[in-house]
Amino acid sequence: VAKITPRKPVKGFDEFLGLDKIKAYLKEDVVEHWKNHTMNQREKHGIFLYGPEGVAKTTLVMSLIHELGATGFFFEPFKDFSIYNASNYKQHTEDIFRQVEEKDNVVVYFPAPVAFFPKDDSKISKKTRKYFLKALKKEMKRVRKLNLNVLFVAGTTAPDQVSMEAFGPDLFDDLIRIHHPDRHTRLAILEERLKDIPFEDDRMLNDLALRTHRYTTKELSRLCRSLRKVYDLYSKDLPKG
Repeated sequence: VAKITPRKPVKGFDEFLGLDKIKAYLKEDVVEHWKNHTMNQREKHGIFLYGPEGVAKTTLVMSLIHELGATGFFFEPFKDFSIYNASNYKQHTEDIFRQVEEKDNVVVYFPAPVAFFPKDDSKISKKTRKYFLKALKKEMKRVRKLNLNVLFVAGTTAPDQVSMEAFGPDLFDDLIRIHHPDRHTRLAILEERLKDIPFEDDRMLNDLALRTHRYTTKELSRLCRSLRKVYDLYSKDLPKG
């Protein structure tokens, strides 16, 4: 497992555009417990984020890590998840959690929970899943006792493919759905990403926010990059002065 390396500068909740209700919930139910070192008193355990691809699930996790002042780790899927490698991934899991317990404030992120908890996959037997689940629960419980501030988060685009085993006690029992950005969020993103472009009409961004209904955050970012490229090409041909 590797420490989370942000693909772009990490922003705290105040600079993270959108998902206001979810951020408010996390501030009240996670950040406050974290600051008071009372995570063990929190009713829910692991957080399970789900929603379409490109709605900023991983960005939200990195923003939460920034907000908590924590160290983040990815828990990547095993390359060969089979009973024949049971001892290997058991040892690998223990090695990962030894790294986790060395830190005071840690968020462990599972970016592909389907790989560990498939709903129905003939390639992964029930015996294998049961073996891994037992090892994972044991390590998570042990680390929670050693470390007052530790949080486990998972994120997926396909919650229907995840086995119900993942949502059991002490695992990921706090389900949070991440939606497409609403109109106000889309407008805020457009204003931030295109603030240096002089539009002829101030209403153009409002119109664009309406036209991008059902766009994901990723698609909206891609659109902003395209518009900026067009503007940069066009501005080169404008007469100077």
